[in-house]
Amino acid sequence: LFRSSRARMVVGRYRDILLLLLGLPLLGVQALKDVDSGSNPKCNASAVNLTESPQWQQEEGYWIGEYSLYGSDGDAFTSSSWNYPYNHYKGFITGNVQGNAYRQRNVFMYPPQETAKCPGSTPVGNGTCGTNGNMKIFEADQLVTTCSTNPELKGDIEGPYGSLAYTYTQLVGKDNSLLYQVWLTKDSLNFYEVVILGNPYGRCVDGDCGYTDDRLMQSQLTTLTKLLDGTWIRTRTAQGFDAFGNVGAPKYASYYRETRVSEEFFWTKFNAAMTSYNVLESDTCAWKSSESGGTATTGLEPGFVSCKMHLDRSFEL
Repeated sequence: LFRSSRARMVVGRYRDILLLLLGLPLLGVQALKDVDSGSNPKCNASAVNLTESPQWQQEEGYWIGEYSLYGSDGDAFTSSSWNYPYNHYKGFITGNVQGNAYRQRNVFMYPPQETAKCPGSTPVGNGTCGTNGNMKIFEADQLVTTCSTNPELKGDIEGPYGSLAYTYTQLVGKDNSLLYQVWLTKDSLNFYEVVILGNPYGRCVDGDCGYTDDRLMQSQLTTLTKLLDGTWIRTRTAQGFDAFGNVGAPKYASYYRETRVSEEFFWTKFNAAMTSYNVLESDTCAWKSSESGGTATTGLEPGFVSCKMHLDRSFEL
């Protein structure tokens, strides 16, 4: 009974690991803190202004992304629960920074799968494999909860990613880059072996299975550049690593190219992508990643109105 109840409790936690393994954003709230927190009791986390750092300023607005996700073999990533292409798909992102808080809302659009990869596959929703594309929504809310007065650490944040992982974000380069790393903590590894696996090796004593080091799961570099015409570009490359089996081995790599655009251009391209990918009305903003890493309904009424409501929420911060 103890193992069963604990296992149910950790389902939500394990979801975050599965999302990380897929190179997908976290659903929910991430509480962030500035590194070296607590070193100065006079520091007020609620007074932190993230926009004082150029890198955080550029997280605001409307962004359109061209995305590619690759597996450890260098080929396009494949998913058994979401049979759509990962070599070329699109993202529509809104972001907003207010004081010590950041909010992001995403809609990812996937084109129809190649016909050769359709036999025996039933797509999510009411579409036809090889004919209709699909989309998923995601969201993230971040809040600085503690801070540091060390000027060398300004804008650097860290905090939990769900309940099993911990993240570090460092501002690097010449006010133009961020290094974001996700680590699976040693406490989570001990917890996983005891509760989820049920101490199969008989080595866990009082919840300690001998894990002494955190394990790197993802390392992502974001670089901000400005074109000669004034357009801002955000290039993100994430490297994913195995933290369970062949620990340290590369697992996936992403190549995201995002452009900041006007609101009008954003929605024009959004509707054009829906039409080009032949996304059904019944699938429009109807899907998200489930707690087990598969696919679940969003609970929203399918249609463009729900997509706009979801993406506009970034600006309600």
